[in-house]
Amino acid sequence: MITHHIRSIVGLVAVLGGSCGWFLVPGLASGQSRAAASEPRTLRPAARDSVNIGDGLRDALVANNPELLARRLALSAAEARVRAAGHRPVAILVAEAEEIPRGVDISDAGSLTVGIEQEFLSGALRSSQRNAATSNVTVARAAIAITQQRLLASLDRHSVRLSAWGTIARRLAAEDGIFASAEGSIRGRFAVGDARYVDVLRLRTERLRVQADRAAAITEVRAARAAITGLVGSTSDTATGRQLRAVLDSIEVSPLSLMLMPAPDIDSLLASSGILDMSAARVARAAAAQRVLVAEQGRRITASVGGQRFEDQRGGISFGPAISFSTSLPFTARRGNRARAEAARLEARVVNAEERSTLATLRTILSIARDRHEAARARLSVYENALLRGAREERENALATFRTGELSLTELLDFERALARAEVDRIHARIEAAEAMEDFYNGIAEAADLRPGSSR
Repeated sequence: MITHHIRSIVGLVAVLGGSCGWFLVPGLASGQSRAAASEPRTLRPAARDSVNIGDGLRDALVANNPELLARRLALSAAEARVRAAGHRPVAILVAEAEEIPRGVDISDAGSLTVGIEQEFLSGALRSSQRNAATSNVTVARAAIAITQQRLLASLDRHSVRLSAWGTIARRLAAEDGIFASAEGSIRGRFAVGDARYVDVLRLRTERLRVQADRAAAITEVRAARAAITGLVGSTSDTATGRQLRAVLDSIEVSPLSLMLMPAPDIDSLLASSGILDMSAARVARAAAAQRVLVAEQGRRITASVGGQRFEDQRGGISFGPAISFSTSLPFTARRGNRARAEAARLEARVVNAEERSTLATLRTILSIARDRHEAARARLSVYENALLRGAREERENALATFRTGELSLTELLDFERALARAEVDRIHARIEAAEAMEDFYNGIAEAADLRPGSSR
């Protein structure tokens, strides 16, 4: 009876493991839309609620990540350019000597003039310059928000990987323990002639496979730890380093939650991500650049004031004020100005069209990532917790019946392999959901051209 029960569990678990790749839960789409409608406007990656990362690790990333530090410096530079925009240009000291009688001795010049020359900017030019600089500040602030969201999503994904692969490594160690116990039993039976040598080889081969898989899982654990350390930022502070290692140790051994919230609604995600603000700021920057060019082609006025020393009619030396005035004549270059203004107008339209195209492409990327996330949720929902829990509880019974000869080695291997496959596949689905959530924010960063090293 026990053997029959174990064989039934093996079959059910095997079916789950084989069907989880395509199984979809009925009614998921309607429940998904209702959950998306209740999402808050300020969103965080869903993975953030299912791994005990801790606010300290996120705060360390925000404070120390080199890419974020570079973005903040770019924002400071943009704000400094706003303060510098719209001011009049530097004054020019002008000196002029006329009627020099001999050599280069200007002391005998008939007229000597010294003055200060200043160009006066129109209000339209000053305003357009400030607007162009202000749009750069908006772009820089949106870049910080998008970069920070992408990095936090990456932190969540690597934290899920760390917890998940740690769980897989422990599961494989438990599986190896089961096979080690079975190997002791099969060796005893082989010694008295109740088992074949091929059974000993089969168990050894199975243990080698499990140990190789466990070594690969440990490698993934180390890679996830290294990725998190790189995101948080390297530090020479020994105390901080010990604290980080303690946090990573806690994540590695913590149980991985397999409950997932629905993926965020795409419109809400776009509204809260900063990409729409950045897109609007880039369009505004192009329009401001067009207005700057038009204003620069307008009338430009320059005036100077100073003093003059000159020789009067009686041959004496006199002093008096010197005033000059000049203005540009835009009509003399009307055709060229018109061509440059048209080129600037078309460039602004190109930027506008490119931003619309980028957002349209981004929606497609986000839709694909959202479908991947929901597919992972569907895979997780396939597994029946009670069934898996019952299968785990039957492991000792399976081993006991194997020792008494009621369960064959092949059946024991099939049972443990099917159970391990189902449990590990659940964890892989959780990793894929975290990767899909990271793809949300990677897609936004790529659309904003904010890949690492980009300064756009």
